[in-house]
Amino acid sequence: MLKPLSSWNAVLDAPAPCDHLVQLYTDDHALVATVSRFIERGLQDGEGVVAIATRAHWTDIAAQLTSRGFDVAAALAGGQLAMLDAHETLDRLTVAGTPDASAMRAAVAPVLESMRRAGYEVIRGFGEMVDILNRGGKLAAAIRLEELWNELLAVERISLLCAYAVDAFDRGEYAETLPRIGGVHSHLMPVEDGERLERAIDRAFIDVFGIHGDTRLLRELFVRDLPDRTAMPVGHGALIALRELDARLADAVLERASGHYRRV
Repeated sequence: MLKPLSSWNAVLDAPAPCDHLVQLYTDDHALVATVSRFIERGLQDGEGVVAIATRAHWTDIAAQLTSRGFDVAAALAGGQLAMLDAHETLDRLTVAGTPDASAMRAAVAPVLESMRRAGYEVIRGFGEMVDILNRGGKLAAAIRLEELWNELLAVERISLLCAYAVDAFDRGEYAETLPRIGGVHSHLMPVEDGERLERAIDRAFIDVFGIHGDTRLLRELFVRDLPDRTAMPVGHGALIALRELDARLADAVLERASGHYRRV
């Protein structure tokens, strides 16, 4: 299912149990803004929040929360908020180079149990261990970890936000990375300034397929047969679907979209 861009903040603010969101990003500041909003809304709504973050990102996230009036130290001490170091936690749940189900449950489940004992039944989490794996060239391991997260979400009934650093105009991202990431998430959220990206893709489709006819309808026809398990922007879906049909045409659209995006 393809969602309009205006719906992404609503999903981010109030995810349903078992929702597995993924934020694509090209800029660390944009990631910190998204994660800060996600955590802030959870704390405001009286939910428990687990953040599995790198030290650098957590420093910036905590600073943003503090600037908005949240007492981060008190939330940590009171059990509403928990922070785990992403690199250390990834080491704990990896066995022979592969994320392990038993090790993962041992690393995460006690944190959830402690949070529930503190009175927080509804829990949302953020994790960037998969981003660490993908940045290290270990996409297969990242996808395996996402599958383990899906199993845990189904049992624990929590929601989760993940993040991946991507190049929005890299051919390889649409050939392998984005289809595989999309297949293990309920919602694939666009890179920052998603409306600008959608406009660039619109113009690129006109460049490649001509001004005659409805290029938006053409894009929707391309994505019609995509699996409906993941909500994603029409532009991302159209490029993924087009690449499966004709990689040459998909690359031509992507090249022109890159030019339009950077000229705006």
